[in-house]
Amino acid sequence: METRAPLESLSDAIYGVLRADIMQCRLRPGATIDTNELTERFNVSKTPLRDALKRLSIEGLVDILPRSGYRVKPITFRVIHEILDLRAALGPHAAFMAARYITPAELEELRAILGDYLPASGQGELQSAARRFHVAVARASRNARIAALTDSCFEELERVMRLTVDFSPRKDEDSRDHILLIDALTEGDGETAAEIERSHIAKARAFLLETLIVKGHFSDSEISDLGRTRAI
Repeated sequence: METRAPLESLSDAIYGVLRADIMQCRLRPGATIDTNELTERFNVSKTPLRDALKRLSIEGLVDILPRSGYRVKPITFRVIHEILDLRAALGPHAAFMAARYITPAELEELRAILGDYLPASGQGELQSAARRFHVAVARASRNARIAALTDSCFEELERVMRLTVDFSPRKDEDSRDHILLIDALTEGDGETAAEIERSHIAKARAFLLETLIVKGHFSDSEISDLGRTRAI
């Protein structure tokens, strides 16, 4: 007699697959989720699938539509700003604290990651190396929550990068920023490290938002609505 996996295990497995599909844009932002197709795909009943989708909705990756089912949460101008605001708050502080605590082994790790970043060609390789670099700096701050939030920011931004933005034109400038940051961390200069990271994040933010706006991914009303909210 075949033993069925517990519903919790099925839900966890479905959640993991769907989350990866969303983050890697195999399920695109705004796409309707066909639950009938997914029950066939995973060979499960609706119960573990609903549990998995509920978890994804709590994470802000799926919208539950009343009487209409589910959809992948769209990427909005407000969401991008919120992620970038968090990144701008975390990065400089992480760099400042890392200058105090970073070890020689961690500095070597940063240099090794930079060695991967310099010859990277595809957007996926560049984004992966940048994420590893900044998460490693955050880990060196000795604040596990800052490291986890930094990783989460990069993970959420990855969906945007895969869809719309090629950061390769900024590769040389970003590399120079990374080298300067490593130098400041090596010297234990927290103020300089924080300022380098603050400037680096601001430039990346401006490039990302300008590219998204120029490519028409956000409406004028969406942009102006957020501007009015921030002015209050």
